[in-house]
Amino acid sequence: MKYIRESIESILDQNVRQYKILAGFKDDLRQDILIHLNNELPKFNPAKASIQTFARIAIVSGLRMARRRYYKRDNITLMNSLDIMDFENHDDDSTDLPEEDCHAYASHAGNNVELAVLESDVQSVIAGCPSHLRIIAKKMLTGMSIRQLAKEYGENPMTFSRHHIRPLRRIFRENLGKN
Repeated sequence: MKYIRESIESILDQNVRQYKILAGFKDDLRQDILIHLNNELPKFNPAKASIQTFARIAIVSGLRMARRRYYKRDNITLMNSLDIMDFENHDDDSTDLPEEDCHAYASHAGNNVELAVLESDVQSVIAGCPSHLRIIAKKMLTGMSIRQLAKEYGENPMTFSRHHIRPLRRIFRENLGKN
C-alpha cells in the first residue's frame, strides 16, 4: 500500500533527522517496522479503526521499539571509543567509532538534555546561596571532598558538615526537592 510505504519513509526521515546516529540503521529500522506491522496485522479490527489509522499506530510503535534497540546499543561507548587502539596490528581506524557518530549520539542522547537542565537548576540554586556557601558549593562541584574542604577551612569534618554542608543541603532540598 502506497500510504504505508509513504508513512514509513516519512517517520524514518523524521527520526533520522532527530537522531543522527540512526542514519546508518535506516534499512534495519524499515525492516523492523515492517516485521512489527506484519505481526500486528492479525489484531486489526475494521469496526474499531480504519486501516490507515491502524497502520500509522503500528508503524509508530514499531519504530519506537526498533529505535530503542538501535539507539541504545551496548557496544557504543561514545567518546571513550575514540581512544581505543587495536594492540595486535596497531590498526586504530578499524576499532574507532567515527568522531561525528560519537558527537551525534552524545548530542541527541536524552540523558544529556536532562543533565543540562539539572546543571542549570543547580547553578541557579548556587547563585541564590549565601556567599560563604556559594564558594563551598562551587569547590564541591570541582571535585573537592568534604574532608578536603574541612582541612582547607581548618575545621573538623563533622563540624564542617554541621555548619556548612547541612545548610547547603537544606537549601538544595527546598529548591530542587528531595531528589
